[in-house]
Amino acid sequence: MQSPHDRLVKEVESLEAVLDMRNQEIRSLRADLINYKSTVNELKDLQETVRSLHANKEDLLAQIDKNRKDKALLQEKIQSLESNLMSTEADKLDICSKYEQLYFKYQSRNKGEDTLEGNKNTVFDFKM
Repeated sequence: MQSPHDRLVKEVESLEAVLDMRNQEIRSLRADLINYKSTVNELKDLQETVRSLHANKEDLLAQIDKNRKDKALLQEKIQSLESNLMSTEADKLDICSKYEQLYFKYQSRNKGEDTLEGNKNTVFDFKM
């Protein structure tokens, strides 16, 4: 049989072992807590980054939309200018044709007249 002293020593050893296990468990839980806090801080930072990226995305989408509208306006303006250019060129050709007709009439009417030599200086070379 064991003496009460031996039983107490074994009881103390058993309690010390339990205490060591609990202390180890506490250290492990504290390490886990530190890791969890670090993870929470990282998540907060990532959430802020996501918010910032979302805002940047919205800004870029707005810029893209504005650029599309500007491009459409510029294309309309280009078409209008091209139309005006074609019209102006047609008008120019018409004016040149009319000038040539008038110049031909002028020359044919003044053919044989002595004043034609004096009028040559007033005739312009009308080239466009």
